[in-house]
Amino acid sequence: MLGNSENRIKREKEFHDQRFTNDQREVLAPIYTFANYSKSFFENIVTNIKPKDNVLEIGCGINSISKKIIDKGANVTIIDISEKAIKIAKREFLKNELNASFFVMDAENLKFNEKTFDLIYGIG
Repeated sequence: MLGNSENRIKREKEFHDQRFTNDQREVLAPIYTFANYSKSFFENIVTNIKPKDNVLEIGCGINSISKKIIDKGANVTIIDISEKAIKIAKREFLKNELNASFFVMDAENLKFNEKTFDLIYGIG
């Protein structure tokens, strides 16, 4: 009988073996097309940011574009429903010497006054 760790490794190996059995490029092509479009869209957002703009990012994934927005001189506030995501984002921003405000908050129940932000966006 396999232990929990060995069992997990076996299942993971089987999953990846199956995943690479068939060529997935055709299946994933629409996702990559959309990802490229999204990247272009968000790069355009960054280009139009002005110094001192107040920006709200909803959801703080690790690959946040807020870092680029901060470099443009904007004030960034980041919210996420996950305390863990906020902790990770704070750590990354601190490590990169970037300043932002972080809040654990549900995007459907924002605690900010209207017109607080010049731009509000979320990636996922």
